Amino acid sequence: MHGAEQVVHQGERIVAVLQGNELIPDLPQVLAAALGDAGQKSVADSLFRRGLEIERRALGNDHLDVAADETEHARLLHSRGSDSEAESLYRHALSIARRKLGPVHPLTATMLAGLGELELDRGNPDRAEPLAREALAMRRSVLPPQHPHNAQAEQLVGASILARHRYGEAERYLLPSHEQLRAAYGEDDPRTHAARRRLLALYEALRQPNEAARFRGRQEGAGASSSASQPQEVSVGPRAVNNSHFTLTVLPFRLTSADPGLADMRDWFQDLMSAR
Repeated sequence: MHGAEQVVHQGERIVAVLQGNELIPDLPQVLAAALGDAGQKSVADSLFRRGLEIERRALGNDHLDVAADETEHARLLHSRGSDSEAESLYRHALSIARRKLGPVHPLTATMLAGLGELELDRGNPDRAEPLAREALAMRRSVLPPQHPHNAQAEQLVGASILARHRYGEAERYLLPSHEQLRAAYGEDDPRTHAARRRLLALYEALRQPNEAARFRGRQEGAGASSSASQPQEVSVGPRAVNNSHFTLTVLPFRLTSADPGLADMRDWFQDLMSAR
């Protein structure tokens, strides 16, 4: 047994040990999120489904932990093109968050932004824009002005407006948030890359070749840099899950996207259980 199969096997083994004690099964979701980011989306989907099944049985279908993990699963499903199922999960999670967290909360903003991105990718910018604006308003109310999560929400608003051909208004969102993302994450980060791509589309639509050329040049330079870089690594942890019986600690582990065998499985996580 190798690679991704070993992830599933060891994750299931740990969950099986704990399931009888109804421990919150956080480990499958930790692994699923990291596997999804590393390109192992089919295995990640399987782990999310198994983890959520156990979690719903332990906590009920209306728990905030369920809503948070449904949001992560919806993000993965959207990336795989399963938009109908992703929308259903986003909306269920959002209904829980609105009831349990009140009118303003960062988790609710994340759900709104995810649903907005899904609608935008489906070609529904008229539906995406109000979701993006609500997410941005929430983030601005709880985060410092220069926080990159604000910039990400501004990008979503700007992209929705751009798709509706309101170019001047779109520029007011897209240009400053691009600079914030660039400062926070660097030139080669996918979020900065996406922001540049939107600005390039904006200035091409406005027929401003000099501005378009500026962002096209950055985009091409970043693309060349990315192709020459080392394989991306995704780090997770440490995270802990607690109930009245056990403490489970998932130590930091690492996935390398260029290694489809995921051969360094034994270095990624270790479970430590101690009776309370």
